[in-house]
Amino acid sequence: LIYPVVSDDFDPLFDMLSRKDVAWQLGRWPHPLDPDLLRKRMNAMRWSGGWTATFALRTKSRDFIGMVGFHSPTNGEADDMSLGYALHPDHWGRGYMSDAVKAMITFLFDRFPISQILASAVIDNPASQKVLIKNGFTEYDRVPFIQRSRRYEVISLEYRLKRDHLSSL
Repeated sequence: LIYPVVSDDFDPLFDMLSRKDVAWQLGRWPHPLDPDLLRKRMNAMRWSGGWTATFALRTKSRDFIGMVGFHSPTNGEADDMSLGYALHPDHWGRGYMSDAVKAMITFLFDRFPISQILASAVIDNPASQKVLIKNGFTEYDRVPFIQRSRRYEVISLEYRLKRDHLSSL
């Protein structure tokens, strides 16, 4: 189940994002994680109907298990909508993220006049790559960057899903 992030999500978000095994798979979260950085970012994560939001993933009993979100740096002026996600390690390998990404894809293409969704996965994260490929994304580039959590250069696999590709899935 997908819900807007709320202030009560701070503790489970901090628990998940401060784990090295999670942080090392994400491009923009440092490790160790400063609680003040998460508090600041949580303000920007909240859904306000705009071009950026992060949603909490919850079990049927409403336990927090991860997050999925989107961001357009230009607020739709360019075709730059990107998708990001993270899942608590206790829930890896169960298909939750594949389902959440599928739901987010539908939401984004239904809500916004975009022709594509962008996403990325570090080269040593095959699980994230599988989530994207399972949902129709195709790799289009490989980009070296200094990852904030590792503090050294890694390769980011860049993916995209074109709106017109959906009809063939």
